[in-house]
Amino acid sequence: MNTLSSIRPREKIAERSVHALSEHELLQAIIGSGTSGYPVQRIARKVQDILKSSSDVPSYGALKSLDGVGVAMAARLSAVFELVRRRRSINDAVQHPIIKENYYIEVTAQDAVDGTLSVRKFSRDENVELITQRVCRFVLFAHASQLSIQFRYAERPNTSLLDDLRLVKTVNDGCELLGVRLVAVRRAWAKKEKILL
Repeated sequence: MNTLSSIRPREKIAERSVHALSEHELLQAIIGSGTSGYPVQRIARKVQDILKSSSDVPSYGALKSLDGVGVAMAARLSAVFELVRRRRSINDAVQHPIIKENYYIEVTAQDAVDGTLSVRKFSRDENVELITQRVCRFVLFAHASQLSIQFRYAERPNTSLLDDLRLVKTVNDGCELLGVRLVAVRRAWAKKEKILL
């Protein structure tokens, strides 16, 4: 049996899921195959470089100008990027919970490939299941291999330590299913910090 790192993206999707793919592998799956002299891996890396260099969706012309990218591939990539842009606009229009600066959860996720850190705040006023779903979605999009959680309070917390630990256990269980390891948990308030893990 092949290891997941040695199989092609489409087989990896079949064996694990689309969530198991890196951004580079996702682009390879969308592109499909390379052209003469330009393997799919090289084309995907060039497209990824364009995506990283700008916050805007790459234009058809910019994609078409890449070596190995023809009319059909540039059109397919443009269509995928436009679909993602539209879906993001719809999701952004949905009202997210207001995060109270005096009581929230801060999650730091480390990218499995390049080690970059992503930080996101989550409202502590929501139920445990919803917070867990939001955190798991965040670590998936961040391609995280590990994460840390910090409970932030403006002053000494009046919530139970057990409530925070229940949330940690639920988040940890969800992240373990995704292959993401929880490495640190802290409660912090008014310049004081208590390390829980």
